[in-house]
Amino acid sequence: MRSEFLHAAAIAALASVIAIPVAQRAQAQTYQVLYDFSNGADGGLPLAGVVQDARGNLYGTAYEGGGTGCLGNRGCGVVFKVDPSGKETVLYSFQGGSDGVYPEAGLIRDADGNFYGTTYAGGTSSGAFTAGYGTIFELSKSGKETVLYRFKGGSDGAYPSAPVIRDAKGNLYGTTLSGGNPACYSGCGTVFKLSRSGKETVLYRFGANDTDGLVPAGGLIQDNAGNLYGTTQFGGTGRYECTGDYEDWGCGTVFRIDRNLKEAALYRFCPGLCSDGANPSGGVIRDADGNLYGTTTWGGAYGGGTVFMLNKEGESVLYSLGAQNGDGFLPAGGVTRDAQGNLYSMTTYGGGGPCRGPLNGCGTVFKVDSSGNETVLHAFQGQSDGYYPTGSLALGVKGTLYGTTSAFDGGKCLGDCGTVFKLTP
Repeated sequence: MRSEFLHAAAIAALASVIAIPVAQRAQAQTYQVLYDFSNGADGGLPLAGVVQDARGNLYGTAYEGGGTGCLGNRGCGVVFKVDPSGKETVLYSFQGGSDGVYPEAGLIRDADGNFYGTTYAGGTSSGAFTAGYGTIFELSKSGKETVLYRFKGGSDGAYPSAPVIRDAKGNLYGTTLSGGNPACYSGCGTVFKLSRSGKETVLYRFGANDTDGLVPAGGLIQDNAGNLYGTTQFGGTGRYECTGDYEDWGCGTVFRIDRNLKEAALYRFCPGLCSDGANPSGGVIRDADGNLYGTTTWGGAYGGGTVFMLNKEGESVLYSLGAQNGDGFLPAGGVTRDAQGNLYSMTTYGGGGPCRGPLNGCGTVFKVDSSGNETVLHAFQGQSDGYYPTGSLALGVKGTLYGTTSAFDGGKCLGDCGTVFKLTP
């Protein structure tokens, strides 16, 4: 899954990071865990963010839990709802077969209240991690799941780990980590379109050359002209080593696919521990002026990742993470932007919390303002507040932020469980 790519790369790259300045800490932030998962029927290990409806209900996916059909009977994943009072409802529990297994990405919701998403694996009739190459599904308001497409693992793509987007005609667009061009082991990844009738069209297969990018781990956005934008986690700089775990894979790209299906790498992150950042695992967002914003999982001035902007003049690093453990490092998701131009994201590690894994700290929620100043809004402590967030944030009314942590141990479960949280300014 996506986190395995970014965690392995980051651990190797951050081993020699040297820290210097101190991050700012926000005042008067109210942090609240709305729900903590037990890894049972309610689900566990939410890797993606949540979406919110007009009534304040939150919707998302959990990678495990929900049943007993997968990986040591820990469940194949769920789609869940958490209401404003913190009550969780499982809308769908994956069964480990043709309906898909392990929903790693978040959801989108249409005007009628139907949800669309992907499962990382599954799609065949037998329940196992390797049983199928992933699915695209629809979940109705009544909780009926319909598999819209089952990936075959060849030229059509394999293992979708990012959410889909939907156009005005109901077509879905997304990415797969693998499949497509066989130039890479198991394929270099794809960008695809799924019509309302269920026809899948591969818009681009990565690995056509050494500079177009490899492994699109994040999702897509679409502009008014129909151009698609996204990131690849590797490739772009030719066959140069970027991380110790993925020798000669390159440092990643920001790309565009135009209406004529021509792919262009708008920016190629440089090889080595570069100040511009390396290995973006989240997608990008776009403002009204056409500027793109995103994160890289590592690189930057201190090796802990970056928040960046990309426009016609090139890439600008708005903030380099990892100056010291307190500001966090390894942002695995993308950014969220408010009306004032502030950017919000999370880091999987750092923040000064007591977690002592391969990288110290339990993670942070942070803000980068339009002047490039970073403020840590919350530093996870790895106890009742959760730890190791890997998804993106949702921005609600009056600046309230909603998100998930991927792991939690409050004495209720033996493995990783996770939380849904609310952060109020």
